[in-house]
Amino acid sequence: MSGTACGSPRLAGIFSRGRELSNYDENKPASTDKRGESMPFSPFEIRVQPEAIHDGHVNNVQYMAFLEQARQPWYHYFSRLGFRSFVARLQAEYKKEAFLGDVLLIHSSIERVGNTSFVLRQLIRNQRDELVLQAEVTFVAICARTGEKIRVPDELRQQA
Repeated sequence: MSGTACGSPRLAGIFSRGRELSNYDENKPASTDKRGESMPFSPFEIRVQPEAIHDGHVNNVQYMAFLEQARQPWYHYFSRLGFRSFVARLQAEYKKEAFLGDVLLIHSSIERVGNTSFVLRQLIRNQRDELVLQAEVTFVAICARTGEKIRVPDELRQQA
């Protein structure tokens, strides 16, 4: 096995469970990457609960929590590739309200990759397939061993 820039082994066939609100089923991968390999962490399903509601609809801050929940399997994936990440920028555009009981699907994909940073695009759609929110999250890749910025691993570059 070859290593990443900071020396951690490269791993294939990663299966990680999302939060209990995920519709992830390891026997039915939800999507594939550009090489046709299993990516079991998108889409991520959330049913809107009462605590997310403010003034009759989902509170704007709650959407950030939904996006973070959907990123948890991605963080595990990054760890398996031998690096950590931190959010350097998060830009969100609210398109439509969501309400109690709505089923929201969060689709996440690598949009683009720079030298030490990359952008994860996240879309939230409701059960009617209407766009509720779109976000771009810019991450910086950090070596899990040294804590220094590193080049984004090739395995992640191949998904952009």
